[in-house]
Amino acid sequence: MKQILRVITMMLTPLFVFASPDHGAKPDAHLVFAASGYHAHLSWEQGPQEGVESILRIVFMNPNTHMPAAIPFDVAVKLFMPSMGHGSSPTKTEKVFDTNGAELPGVYRVRKIQFLMAGDWDLRVTIKNETESETQVYALTVDGS
Repeated sequence: MKQILRVITMMLTPLFVFASPDHGAKPDAHLVFAASGYHAHLSWEQGPQEGVESILRIVFMNPNTHMPAAIPFDVAVKLFMPSMGHGSSPTKTEKVFDTNGAELPGVYRVRKIQFLMAGDWDLRVTIKNETESETQVYALTVDGS
């Protein structure tokens, strides 16, 4: 019986990993957008680090199934350093596509994240359409290089 379960698990694991845009990994941050109910899982693909580009992956989750889902909003991310009262250069948010060119629903990559100095930073994630706008904040500390 244990061998049968082991074989079934081995067969299903690749399907789960392939189907899940964040590969089941625990996100670095979990934001809840109360107005829409959507959840966002934030994970670093590169960084966070001072002085070089950091890259963030955002996966929006359906509020009922907690599975990745397309959202009816534009997504923007702004950096702000509360202790210094300033932000950084603009980031670039783009949708993510699989190797066949199909859009991964609810999956975004944020590039051009430049932490100009070490310290406490806020990543302000905004979802917006013609009638709604909501911002949630991911607070983090970036260590010096």
